[in-house]
Amino acid sequence: MKIDLVIPWVCEDENLQKERAKYSSDDTDKQALFNVRFKDNGELRYLLRSVETNAGFINKIFLVTNGQIPQWLNLNHPKINLVNHKDIFPSDALPTFNTLAIEACIPNIPNLSDRFLYANDDMFFANKVTENFFFDKKGYPIIRLRKNFNPKAEPKCLYEVFVKNSLDKFSKKFNVCLPYKENHNIDAYYKPDVIKCIKEFEDDFKKTIYSKFRDKNNIRRIVWSCYSFYTGHSKMKFYNLYRLPSFLNRLAIKIYNKLRDSKFLSSYAKQYNVQKNSRIKLFCLNDTEFSTDADRKRAINFLEQYFPNKSLFEK
Repeated sequence: MKIDLVIPWVCEDENLQKERAKYSSDDTDKQALFNVRFKDNGELRYLLRSVETNAGFINKIFLVTNGQIPQWLNLNHPKINLVNHKDIFPSDALPTFNTLAIEACIPNIPNLSDRFLYANDDMFFANKVTENFFFDKKGYPIIRLRKNFNPKAEPKCLYEVFVKNSLDKFSKKFNVCLPYKENHNIDAYYKPDVIKCIKEFEDDFKKTIYSKFRDKNNIRRIVWSCYSFYTGHSKMKFYNLYRLPSFLNRLAIKIYNKLRDSKFLSSYAKQYNVQKNSRIKLFCLNDTEFSTDADRKRAINFLEQYFPNKSLFEK
């Protein structure tokens, strides 16, 4: 069972700033312009270290960028495949500054395996994982979702607008209400079902692909998971960020709320670098518009202690 890993990556530079300014307008949602969406904190290096250390089953790694390449990346590594936006987007939809649009074009990646994982660069394999953590015996994805989402409630942020919009469209089309949202971590997908789902919501995904910035009318990949479950091609598991006593959730929520607590980060790094807990599989260090450069430095120090060994993905 070949399983690939897809990672979008961007690093804000002067050219990107100029292009963003050129294509944005007063009508562009302010949350879509937060600098944090385009800032590279250096996490990708540690994600790849976690792949080498804990997810050796990964077949190919597809790094999706607008042509930028991390200076430290070993391009000769046999697993590394660079994918330019031009390779997967309609030419008249570029440039794009919209992660949702990039995600919608993932199935267009040349030679992408039928089974793939999707990760942002701030998501990590905390300990050894196997294919069975992400796919069942039939090769269908194990979907990890959160129950604590009410699609009828007023969205608190742009992200929840996307989720609500996507679930509403799915419910209307299939007359099924699945009131869940992603666990914001590394997700598994079955490409044939993803392609069929995109076909079902063709107009919505087309609008998303042509949205240069995140827009309240965009559709999210949560519908891929809903469709896969609806067709019986997935197994659904649930997590509660606030209750489940696991590192995957406990650290994530504390990182969101206590990123400025350096003692907290250093203690976790020391504890889990010395004595790893096999129950811990994934974690995410989510950067937000409220994070400071000092916060980001502490997060990188944590990652350096957790994944101290240089990988073969680095020069």
